[in-house]
Amino acid sequence: MVTPLLESEKGALRAKGEDMRTSRSDRKSASTVSALMQLLEGPTPRPRPSGYNVVISEGEEPSIEDLHRWASVARESAQWRIHIYRNEESVDIPLFAVIDPGLAEARIFQNCFIWQHAKEEKALLIPDGFGYGAFHIDDTGSMAILDRSPVKGFDAAEAGIIMAVRRLLELDKLHLIQSHLAHRDLKITREHYIDGMPKWPRIQ
Repeated sequence: MVTPLLESEKGALRAKGEDMRTSRSDRKSASTVSALMQLLEGPTPRPRPSGYNVVISEGEEPSIEDLHRWASVARESAQWRIHIYRNEESVDIPLFAVIDPGLAEARIFQNCFIWQHAKEEKALLIPDGFGYGAFHIDDTGSMAILDRSPVKGFDAAEAGIIMAVRRLLELDKLHLIQSHLAHRDLKITREHYIDGMPKWPRIQ
């Protein structure tokens, strides 16, 4: 005979399920942020300076109110803000809202692409107008501006965008796997690799 659950037990199970979904979501966001930082900093990042000047978040497409609120905070804190998101027109390619705290006032760049030259170790963030320079992590480990975009127009940027997005998604997957295994107190071992390439364990 199946004993029906009490309402309190049902509530506890619902709460546990919501906590688990929140935990997975938090780990996914953290893995995406870590992947972006690794791609911007390169494989051998320098020690981050005190008063690190960039805040990174991940989530839904920001509203105008979100952007202006972040710009106000960026101006007061002198910290850059990068927000990773997708929208209906860019489901497969992540976009980036970048807030430059500026010297006199903050500047908002709502739609930026991630881009990487085939011979460079670091990626850049380029505003979609391709006329506003580019943003990168400089040799001091701080967010900085390049006066000129390395490419002009989407056609010229396409190959570099595709390469950077593929690397970002692969790093995101790796960080998520590592987070999941750490959550279960496990480690990635040689069994997870075939011919030097990762064979991802199935995430439950």
